[in-house]
Amino acid sequence: MASLMEEIRAAERSAEKLRQDAQQKVKEEAARFRTESEADLQELEENERKETARAMDDAEKEGEELTRRILSDLSEKAEKECERADARMDGACALILKKVFELA
Repeated sequence: MASLMEEIRAAERSAEKLRQDAQQKVKEEAARFRTESEADLQELEENERKETARAMDDAEKEGEELTRRILSDLSEKAEKECERADARMDGACALILKKVFELA
C-alpha cells in the first residue's frame, strides 16, 4: 500500500513539475511574442514615417511645380495685358496729339 501512495505522490509531483514547466514555457513564449510584436510595431511605425515623409516630399514637389506653372501662366497673361495697354496707350497719345494739333 505504501508503494501505491508513493507512486501517487510521485505522479502528483511529476504533474506539478509538468504544470510549472508549462507555465514557465507560456511566460517565456508570451515574453518572446511581446518582444517580437514590439519590434514589428516599431518597424511598421518607422516604415509609415518614411512613407509619410516620402508622400509629403512628393506633394511638396507637385505643389512647387503647380505654383511654377500658375506663376508662368499669370506672368504670360500679365505680359499680354501690358502689351495691350501699351498699344492702347500709343493710340491714346496719338489721339491726344492729334487733338492738340487740331486746336493749335
